[in-house]
Amino acid sequence: MNIKTILCPTDFSSASKEALVLATSLARDYAAKLLVCHVYQPPEPTAAMVSHSGVPIDRSRDEQLRELTEVRPPDPAVEHEHHMLDGNPGEAIVELAKSRSVNFIVMSTHGRTGMSRLLMGSVAESVLRQGPCPVVVVRAGVPCNQEGKGEGQEPVDRGVIWPNKTMHESRGERPVDEDEQDLQNYLG
Repeated sequence: MNIKTILCPTDFSSASKEALVLATSLARDYAAKLLVCHVYQPPEPTAAMVSHSGVPIDRSRDEQLRELTEVRPPDPAVEHEHHMLDGNPGEAIVELAKSRSVNFIVMSTHGRTGMSRLLMGSVAESVLRQGPCPVVVVRAGVPCNQEGKGEGQEPVDRGVIWPNKTMHESRGERPVDEDEQDLQNYLG
């Protein structure tokens, strides 16, 4: 299997931290570079671009950039970079994956359902549908250890390993990756 670049988007949630553990484990085992990104969503323009507390809106982006630079893989030996993106999270993540020839994306989902999912959408679903490579989605509330395994040494989320590949293949958009079984075996 030829994995050279892994992308791990973060929204600074605990679920994102769990995804980072798995992404770090994969990056270490495949000697791949890990790209950690965050997408800043600018607020809707208002007459005064100042928050209710009087703090300039741009400061929020600066704070998020500072927080992003503090996100580090649990294994310090893993080569990594930080990328601060702007705009729609799903679109920005997919664009970064395409522009950097990412081989694999590991990201979290908050598992929204019902009306909140309808209104807010799902960044993970957007990346699964549009992503240029396989995507592993780590479910919120499923802790994992330094080896990227969930409780009981099971992989973090076996049920959502290859949905984007399956979707693309069902539409005739690309062939099955011959190394798919190797990675599925690795993840459990």
